[in-house]
Amino acid sequence: MKNTHDDFDGFMINVFFDEDGDYLAHLVELPNVSAFGATPSEALAELKTAWELMKECYQVDGEPLPQAPSRKGYEGPLNVPIDANFIMFWQTRQPNPG
Repeated sequence: MKNTHDDFDGFMINVFFDEDGDYLAHLVELPNVSAFGATPSEALAELKTAWELMKECYQVDGEPLPQAPSRKGYEGPLNVPIDANFIMFWQTRQPNPG
């Protein structure tokens, strides 16, 4: 069974080896959605099943499905630090108005 990022609707996945000797997989943004298995692949397959069941519960309850941050549209300012030397260089390259 091949698992892809889209199997989990854009949510990030974390898989790690736990102290009991199993692999635990969970959705990073929804840590209550988790599953375990003897191998990482088995844990991911179980997580896929758990996520599908969780989506069914949302639908039955008439609740909207959570949306992964990677799938949400961004609205707002975007601040990007720019080196002061680059700004000085760029300003010297611009033609003088007038």
